[in-house]
Amino acid sequence: MNAKSILAVVVIGAALLTNGCMTVAGETYAWLKGGEGTFVLLEPREADEFLLADYTKFEIGAMSDATGLVPPDFFVYTATRFHAELLDEGVPDEPGRTCIIEGNVVHYETEGLSGVITSPLEEIVVVARLVDADTGQTLATATCVGRITTRLNRSTRIVAEGLGKAFAAWVEVNYPVED
Repeated sequence: MNAKSILAVVVIGAALLTNGCMTVAGETYAWLKGGEGTFVLLEPREADEFLLADYTKFEIGAMSDATGLVPPDFFVYTATRFHAELLDEGVPDEPGRTCIIEGNVVHYETEGLSGVITSPLEEIVVVARLVDADTGQTLATATCVGRITTRLNRSTRIVAEGLGKAFAAWVEVNYPVED
């Protein structure tokens, strides 16, 4: 059991002895889980598990920032989580046909003190494209979201990890991964 797990057990145990135990337990669970990621398919409107079957490498490419707020190293953290999630699901990462995720950040929000007190939310919204690296052809588009909904786990890095999870989930629904 690592230090993070031990701390979580202690916090949950203490919460059960105090008022607001469900809030503390929920916050601890969200802290352990990390950033959340989700996506909404735009084009095509339904996933095609064979759309990316011929691809053996997936990368995060150029991301424009319409908000002007995204920190410079944000997508480094996103790429780290993205690749870890794909490897966990058995999606290959080897030389060959490459698919690149490109996109435009349309919303980036970090909260101030009032958000910490009332309801935690930090998020990024990216309108993204799966692009064939050789031809430049767009294969699919989706809106991908990375977010934090806990007071304990607030940081740019965690939001970036959530976006990496969203990108990976989007690739996975379009890739023939065996169960």
